[in-house]
Amino acid sequence: MLATATTGGLVARASQNPDDSAFVQVVSGISKLPSNGKEFRPILLQSVLAQQGTFGACNDVHVRATQGDPSLYSIRFRTLIPPGQIELERQILVKVVPIRAANSLVLLVVGTTRLRYPNQKEALQRVIDSFEAVPAP
Repeated sequence: MLATATTGGLVARASQNPDDSAFVQVVSGISKLPSNGKEFRPILLQSVLAQQGTFGACNDVHVRATQGDPSLYSIRFRTLIPPGQIELERQILVKVVPIRAANSLVLLVVGTTRLRYPNQKEALQRVIDSFEAVPAP
């Protein structure tokens, strides 16, 4: 389905709480905007939520398209964090921007733990709203 996925080393984490994070990931080999959560889930599982991805092995993944913005998805999942393999539930927002000229999707991923999400949702949404990706000339 997709050829490659990379974050290019661009990751930002809050210094006060490392559970809050934001990063951009480029997914090559696909340029069509997914039309729903069911269509977007396999892309996520092969990129952002891949076993060797930023969050490690993820399970119980729920992907939901948001109302009003067809390029924004809300994702909830569980992951294990070392050293004690503690299970942690996370909530992320993913903004999808297709770059057809490069046959790629640019994904802005922002999120935190499920417990912190209600208090951080407004700040995460501001980050999402400020994001723009355009093809280079």
